[in-house]
Amino acid sequence: VKEFTASSLDLLRAKRGEKTLGDWCCLYFNITNFRSFNRAYGVEAGDRFIKRIAETLQACFPDGFIGHLSADNFAAIVRRTEAKAGIRRVTEEIRDGVRSKSIQLKTGIYLPEEGADDDTLKAALDRARLACDSISQDATQDAAVYSSRMQEESEKRTYLLNHFESALAQGDIHVYYQPVVRT
Repeated sequence: VKEFTASSLDLLRAKRGEKTLGDWCCLYFNITNFRSFNRAYGVEAGDRFIKRIAETLQACFPDGFIGHLSADNFAAIVRRTEAKAGIRRVTEEIRDGVRSKSIQLKTGIYLPEEGADDDTLKAALDRARLACDSISQDATQDAAVYSSRMQEESEKRTYLLNHFESALAQGDIHVYYQPVVRT
């Protein structure tokens, strides 16, 4: 991610002469259940599938900056005006090329606020990832736009996970059992 953000910022500065994200948005792509694809079709087929996704992203966002972050994750910085149509096209092409309904391309979208500067690019990608993660288990949604509510929910989950054991040990959590009654 660090290399992608640095390279993207350099390209924004050099090619576009832009110092802020301005008319750009950050996208985070995740292929759900990619491991099952590799198990079903083999690692070589998985590698070809990843390459195809990269090529599709480049074709759909020719002016964008595309990065392969990990096995099943990609990031892109694209013009806002191209985002909606490009996401739709990428999603349809991947859906048409996969034989399994459990394997989907999910997209998280972050639309930077006016005046967002270079220092916020990593944060922008993190927010796009958070939006993507928010729909990872929802088969009815292909894309989600980041909202501050997502950040708040993530922070609450993290707080609960980090403090659960101490709350249980201190007696702040009480366990009640419901009897099972058979008639």
